[in-house]
Amino acid sequence: MEVSNIAVFGSSGSLGNAFIKHFAVQYPEAVIYAFSRSEQAFDNANVLSHSLNYQDEGAIEKAIIAATAKQPFDIVIVATGVLHDDVVTPEKSLKQLSIDTIPSIPLCVLKSVSIPGSKSAIFSIFTSMSLLL
Repeated sequence: MEVSNIAVFGSSGSLGNAFIKHFAVQYPEAVIYAFSRSEQAFDNANVLSHSLNYQDEGAIEKAIIAATAKQPFDIVIVATGVLHDDVVTPEKSLKQLSIDTIPSIPLCVLKSVSIPGSKSAIFSIFTSMSLLL
């Protein structure tokens, strides 16, 4: 499979950053879009950093449309997540999970990436909700 357009959402976290580093070496000719809440610097010229408000579905859609203007994504990684905040605490069992605590960002990305007529892409979601896997 030829890979030339990659997106990583959550690129400032440990997991997302590791994917960025791996893809930059594995696919040096590919354009890699690194999306995170704040823009960051990368050593590789093929990595383009973009800040993105994950709460704004319209902003996510616009970012994906701009990044896929020339060609669709070959690989999409969603490595966003919240370990805890005022509402969500680290889960200890499946009983603690609810629809209100599952991050919505993967669904927004999936909806925007799944455009009829686009080629197939590898789409993976990594979340702090490890019990879901």
